[in-house]
Amino acid sequence: MNEQDRLLIERYYRQELTEAERLSVEQRLASDPAFRAAAQLHEKAIGAIRLWGRADLKKRLADRPLKREPGSRKGLFVHVLLLLAVVVAWWIWPAPLVDAPAPAPAPPTVPPVDTPALPPAAPPGRSQPAASPKTIPAAELFASTFKPYTEASLQVTVRDNTPQTPLNTFLQSYTRGQYDQAIASFELLPATLKDAPKTQLLLANALLATRQPVRAAAILAPLSQSAHAKYAADGRWYLALSQLASGELSRARAALELIRADASSSHQAEARDLLKKLQ
Repeated sequence: MNEQDRLLIERYYRQELTEAERLSVEQRLASDPAFRAAAQLHEKAIGAIRLWGRADLKKRLADRPLKREPGSRKGLFVHVLLLLAVVVAWWIWPAPLVDAPAPAPAPPTVPPVDTPALPPAAPPGRSQPAASPKTIPAAELFASTFKPYTEASLQVTVRDNTPQTPLNTFLQSYTRGQYDQAIASFELLPATLKDAPKTQLLLANALLATRQPVRAAAILAPLSQSAHAKYAADGRWYLALSQLASGELSRARAALELIRADASSSHQAEARDLLKKLQ
């Protein structure tokens, strides 16, 4: 990989590319195995650096010695001496021969208590304003929202005397939740099946299920512009989720706004709910 491609990948992960440059990079990720492998290596390196940084910070905090306040021992010693002096004075001081009756204590004066004013009651039919919702992290939102794509036609029945085909292996692995195996068996499919919209959508979902949102977005970006209306709508929804999973919140919001405005989308209600949680 040359220096120009390396800088391009770094700018892509730092979100410094223009829209045209980003689309060009995502197309290369989908079509160029060497470029895709370099991007995956860069993504893993970033994750490893973050994990190492957290571990190093925890170790530094754990190894930090506790500081004693200066003069704390001296102050304690002074307090002990004063206490001993009080005990000795009490012991040697002569007691009075007749205990004089103590004067009755005066009744305490109770200051008037100001009753705090209660907030005005809400008019009938109007509720008090609700508290602002707590912001949920993007990774947690993705985990609670993402559901791998499925449809009835994905169920494959293979008889004992029927030879197993690469497509059946791919579909069975996917429907059983064996997403790593599904990704591996995708490579054995013929080119015509690899380029099919449904197969592309399933591969992208398998990548999302195995926490590979960048590779998934590279597949879903062109799929969201497909001439096949159904898979284009599903592609836009899962593209928004892949952007959410990779922390690209501005792009995820923009994609979700388009889905919410599309009355024909089967994901309109889901987009509306997710946008509320992202506010």
